[in-house]
Amino acid sequence: MMLTGDHESSAWRVAKAVGINEVYSNLKPEDKLNHVKKSSRDKGKHYFSYYMKLIFNLFKIH
Repeated sequence: MMLTGDHESSAWRVAKAVGINEVYSNLKPEDKLNHVKKSSRDKGKHYFSYYMKLIFNLFKIH
């Protein structure tokens, strides 16, 4: 899952390049936080850990 404030087309371009198939774009910071909170409740703590590892890996790419 990718949460971003970028426009949809830009978000999908990056997501496809790194193999992400779920994208939420045009989000404000509070929207991103709400997505993470809801996802971590729905899918458990391991999901949040995976999400954070993904973020760190994305930064290493650039």
